[in-house]
Amino acid sequence: MVAELGFLIGQQTPFALMGQKYKQETRIQKKKYGCRSNRNNSTGTPESGSLKDTVNETYDHKLFEQADYSETGLSGQEFENCTFKNCNFSNADLSKSRYIDCKLIDCNLSNAKISRTGLQNVTFLSCKIIGVDFSTCLPFLFEVSFKKCNLDYSKFIKNRLKKTKFKECTIREAIFTETDLTGASFDDCDLSNTVFSRANLSQADFTAARNYSINLELNTARKTKFSYSGITGLLSQYDITIE
Repeated sequence: MVAELGFLIGQQTPFALMGQKYKQETRIQKKKYGCRSNRNNSTGTPESGSLKDTVNETYDHKLFEQADYSETGLSGQEFENCTFKNCNFSNADLSKSRYIDCKLIDCNLSNAKISRTGLQNVTFLSCKIIGVDFSTCLPFLFEVSFKKCNLDYSKFIKNRLKKTKFKECTIREAIFTETDLTGASFDDCDLSNTVFSRANLSQADFTAARNYSINLELNTARKTKFSYSGITGLLSQYDITIE
């Protein structure tokens, strides 16, 4: 009996060997793809990073440039204080990911899947975001802003967009149904054929928007701001001629 105990203590069991092998392979993969969490980074300066082919990783203060995730996607990832520049997310699966205090600059997100994705204080600048369904995002702390973006054919159904800023954007044939746009602003935005239905437009600012058609009988518009030149867009549902 003593001899047997001595043998077990002196030798590694198959399970122990398997555990060591798994840990070693994990370290190799993380080193290969630059996969590490930087939650303790307190410098405030984004670090260059890569996360291709990884899952369930958390990234903080990372900079991702000219990366193509159209094939691999980023499902299940978490990003905080990260910046994405010139990245391709077209048709990518970004579902169940979280983006907190992030910026996306000159990125292509057309037709990206964002089901149950968390967008918390996310800024989109000069991005192509055609056909994206924002209504599938997590509603908790949902906060976004857009500048110089193409949001054609996008959906914002039942989204809470209070005080959201749309600046210098094309938002053609998009859908805002049952959307809370209280205090939102559309500064120098093209809203051609965009649908507003049962939306709350109270205190929203459309004075610098153009080509919109809004039925005030189907939407809430208390203290909403419009320009004189845009009045025709509020009467399009009536069979009248304005000269």
